[in-house]
Amino acid sequence: MAVLSRALSSKAPSCLTKSARLTAARASLASRQVPAVLRAVPACSLARSSGLGLQQLAALNLQTRSLRTTPASWAVQQFKLADIGEGIAEVQLTEWFVKEGQMIKEMDNVCSVESDKASVELTSPYTGKIVKIHHKANATVKVGAILIDVETAGGASAPAAAPVAARAAAAPAAAAPAAAAAVQQFKLADIGEGIAEVQLTEWFVKEGDKVKEMDNLCAVESDKASVELTSPYTGTVKKIYYKVQDTVKVGSVLVDIASGSGAAAAPAAAAPAAPAAAAAPAAASGGSQVQSFKLADIGEGIAEVQLTELFVKEGDMVKEMDNLCSVESDKASVELTSPYTGKVAKIYHKVQDTVKVGSVLFDIQTAGAAPAPAVAAPAAAPVSTPAAAAPVAASRAASAAVSSPGAKAPGVLATPKVRSLAKQMGIDLNTIKGSGAGGRVLQEDLQGAAAQAPAAAAPAAPTAAAPAASASKAAPAAVFRPPVRSSEDRKVDITDNVGKGMVKSMNTALQQPFMALGEEIDMTEMLKLQKHLKDYSLKKYGTKVTVTALMIKAMSLALYDYPIINSKFGPADASPNYYTAFGSHNITIAVDTPHGLMVPNIKDVGNLSVLEIQQEVVRLAKDAQAGRLSLKDMQGGTITLSNIGVIGTKDPRPILYDGQAVIGATGRTMVLPRYNSKMELEPRQIMNIRWVGDHRHLDGATLARFSNAFKQYMENPGEWLLALK
Repeated sequence: MAVLSRALSSKAPSCLTKSARLTAARASLASRQVPAVLRAVPACSLARSSGLGLQQLAALNLQTRSLRTTPASWAVQQFKLADIGEGIAEVQLTEWFVKEGQMIKEMDNVCSVESDKASVELTSPYTGKIVKIHHKANATVKVGAILIDVETAGGASAPAAAPVAARAAAAPAAAAPAAAAAVQQFKLADIGEGIAEVQLTEWFVKEGDKVKEMDNLCAVESDKASVELTSPYTGTVKKIYYKVQDTVKVGSVLVDIASGSGAAAAPAAAAPAAPAAAAAPAAASGGSQVQSFKLADIGEGIAEVQLTELFVKEGDMVKEMDNLCSVESDKASVELTSPYTGKVAKIYHKVQDTVKVGSVLFDIQTAGAAPAPAVAAPAAAPVSTPAAAAPVAASRAASAAVSSPGAKAPGVLATPKVRSLAKQMGIDLNTIKGSGAGGRVLQEDLQGAAAQAPAAAAPAAPTAAAPAASASKAAPAAVFRPPVRSSEDRKVDITDNVGKGMVKSMNTALQQPFMALGEEIDMTEMLKLQKHLKDYSLKKYGTKVTVTALMIKAMSLALYDYPIINSKFGPADASPNYYTAFGSHNITIAVDTPHGLMVPNIKDVGNLSVLEIQQEVVRLAKDAQAGRLSLKDMQGGTITLSNIGVIGTKDPRPILYDGQAVIGATGRTMVLPRYNSKMELEPRQIMNIRWVGDHRHLDGATLARFSNAFKQYMENPGEWLLALK
């Protein structure tokens, strides 16, 4: 698991979702699973330490070919397009940043790919030379296809070390302590979506702390999400490179962790010499190996998930990249793919089971060689030298102490929403005992702590007051006095990403010359229809229909009449200037949350029914309140409708957002007297709406006609029957 997490943290290619990077790391490791001793020592070092000549090493190399999957598997690494989720089966390769023969480093950009949902730049998980590019620009590439072959440095000589393990075991036992602790660097991996840097918001550990694999290390935040990073290693935190509030670039080292990964060589080195022929049976036994597929840490403080669906059953044959199951947390639903090719030997959980991070999901029996020889090496004869046994025992004792099941993991499990609320309330999360799964701190825990705070403060009064209190039991109750209000000026830095994002988007909006016009909508008939449909839809479909959903659908119908409204103006420096009219009506809505104003969008409203729109409104509002909106929810909006009137304003004046050509904002609905066709006054339900448009490519007449179409649909909902398909 540590190896897999390490690959995920430092070698994962840039993709849409974290589950995709996980799959890529597993696929990379699946092609490189070898005994640790094969990768540990260069051939020249083995020649010196084992007493073998280079010619003997070359001869012994011939005996290890059975451990290779292909003759070149150690030198040439294949970089495949990982499963990037969201139902995407293929992408278009839009640009190459490298060419054959070029030297690249880990984290260098390799190419960019594009789907119907996003454009992503993929980075190299290897350092080496590109020997082959498998696809041309503008080609369509399927998930799982090979993109490039990378020849990595020193890979070809590594297997030669395998047969020498038995001979190298005769080396002096003093060499064991040198390998007992290796310092591993934990880097900030590429988290995709064009994010080049993040802000480090919190450390859960300090230098000298012991950590286990999967323990929380720190929290980082971008303008799109807040993520808790976990340790891929078990060991001691040796060095922390950044402070809280520092800006950290992708690929930078966050911490050094002294792990016991080098200790695996110690038992082999301390063991007495064994016949070289013993290596042959060990290698032969690797013909079939059962690999355990565990649920990896999927970030965001998620400690457990619910298994919602199994796509395989025991005995099924699966290939690398095949879907195995789907899991769901309170933040996302993810399909997990197999990192191995083989047969499903065992399934550990049933559908609807709750699965903790780190638990084994499947055993998969693979046909290839496995790292069994490395595990079997320490099982040789007992260590005969007491001096050599001491470091090994100490290393094992330290490892046992670190992995003690009773030890509390560093850091606090909590969602970004709870962390933000704790800061507002002035509560230290480290002092709260979480009642959620895995000790997670919930919002209810914060409210309970806040309620106990005044009660806890009472005993802090001087004890000398006790006699006086007992002597005045009949004293009247204290008169309530309102708290003193501060009149001091204070400077407030805008450091949260929602606030910084609003500053940025509003500064951009000022660059757009705009026009504004208003209209009055008679909502009487629409409200009658909504009242009638509300109970009916709740009873039949389990969803109440709101006026917001009806307004969004009416806006979409009006956009079909005037498609230029659903557009964005191109870059100001483009020659010639242009605008893009979008085919899909991705309507952005404004949601008021504890974190600030969130603006997700409902995709392709033109092809949705009112019920489907209502379900999306409810989902987006719920996710926005919980702070778990996805990037897909936030990106791609083409026009905005703000129903600010539900809070309480009569005539709002919105500002253009995200380069969109038009935004509309509605005021509250009021009962006002209006004349009917007979010139009689009667009460009507009246709502004001204000439209703001980009005057660079929209004229006032077009916006006014669009407004009239929207008004017609809202005041005469029966006419929708003529327009709906």
